[in-house]
Amino acid sequence: GAIKAEALDVSIGGMFVRPNVPIDLGSNLNFSVVLDDGGAPVAGRGKVVREISAEEASRCGLLSGYGIGIVDMAEAERMRWLAFLARIERRAEKRILIGASPSRLAELQSALAGSGYAVTGGTDPGALVQLAHNGARPADAALLDAGWLQNGASASWVENLFAARNVPCVTLQGDARRARMAVDRLLEVVV
Repeated sequence: GAIKAEALDVSIGGMFVRPNVPIDLGSNLNFSVVLDDGGAPVAGRGKVVREISAEEASRCGLLSGYGIGIVDMAEAERMRWLAFLARIERRAEKRILIGASPSRLAELQSALAGSGYAVTGGTDPGALVQLAHNGARPADAALLDAGWLQNGASASWVENLFAARNVPCVTLQGDARRARMAVDRLLEVVV
């Protein structure tokens, strides 16, 4: 039957997943994966080539799950898969700052980190602007939640501080799932 799984890592040759039920090592399976390009899921055949048990994961500081090697995928699907991996690689090179309330911050960080971005966030505008230049390299962009600062003048003040530091900034209203699209557009990570 059908099994749902969360992909924890993806690569050219396969993926590491955490399914909702155990699967047998060595099993052959058909899979489909929803990509970020808005198209139909890509599909292929795979084989379970590795298992990391909960006990082993705990000992090694890893996550438990299964390694699935891609055995077969149609050429058109493989091209979409490779383009998807290239987008993730470009995102991984980008450092994004997020300004939001504590509950919204976790939601936005999860949405952007899950799509490959390196994210840092904060709830204090001054500290967030300071983070823009902390670390080995400056932030590539900032994402502000529209409901974070109630005072319009304060939101403009924060946006101006980022602009003065040459950090592009975008303000997001609504669904956190739109955060990736907003930052992709801002940084020209083409989908």
